[in-house]
Amino acid sequence: MLYIRRFGDDVDTFWRQLAEVHQIDYVQDLKPHGRQLFQWVEEEDRFERVESPTFLEGEVAELEARTAALDELAKTGQRGLEDVARMVSERRKGSVG
Repeated sequence: MLYIRRFGDDVDTFWRQLAEVHQIDYVQDLKPHGRQLFQWVEEEDRFERVESPTFLEGEVAELEARTAALDELAKTGQRGLEDVARMVSERRKGSVG
């Protein structure tokens, strides 16, 4: 589950930022129960791990590589959908063969 914060008051200043990432462990009585995995540290414009995921597919090394790639995008100001899509496409091309 992703929590997104909204900033700005009008079309010229409006922007959004992913603020938290949560893992849903189970649903009981139509309510999700889980844990917070990551949070955005606004003052430093970075993410920090709160807790490790317990059931993501993939090797730990691959997850860490994905995290590093996303971190590099953020550090270089590449935060748009197109930027992330390009990074994913490049990673997929690099893993083929």
